[in-house]
Amino acid sequence: MVVLDACMVISFGNAGRLDLIDTLQLHRVCVSARARSEVVRDPACAAMEASIAAGRLCAERIDVQNPAEQESLQRFDARPAFRGRGDAEVLALAESRAYIVGSDERAMRSAVVAAWGAQRLAGTADFIVWAVREGRLLAEQAESVLGELDSGARILGQLRREGRDVQDLLARTDQ
Repeated sequence: MVVLDACMVISFGNAGRLDLIDTLQLHRVCVSARARSEVVRDPACAAMEASIAAGRLCAERIDVQNPAEQESLQRFDARPAFRGRGDAEVLALAESRAYIVGSDERAMRSAVVAAWGAQRLAGTADFIVWAVREGRLLAEQAESVLGELDSGARILGQLRREGRDVQDLLARTDQ
């Protein structure tokens, strides 16, 4: 299971490309209840709610009857970077249920890698690579789609600085 933060839903939802996440075949995908409540503007909100109504995306929350999950949420809520935000619940779900975290946020990415390793992290580039590999996006469309996403410009810029391009990204073998 991949649990998404609000920023990931907003980025793909605003670009009209939530389908690249919610039709993922490799993993089931959910959004934390707190993160869901942070997605308040259309078109992202409408896309997310339509995806949930169609059963492609689920919303999950910490189980208040589960002391381990409650403790995990309290621990992440105690961190200033995550206090009272959807990010704390995303991390608590990831910790207590061994989910992969879907986020491009620097603080989230750092927390995930430090706690569980890079294999428990998925960002925009991962969703694009998975969509191409699963035949849900043509490789020729990947650069254009990246350009529409909030983190896409950063990803494309980093590839250029490294002397690489989107085809190099799609050729990665670590996914």
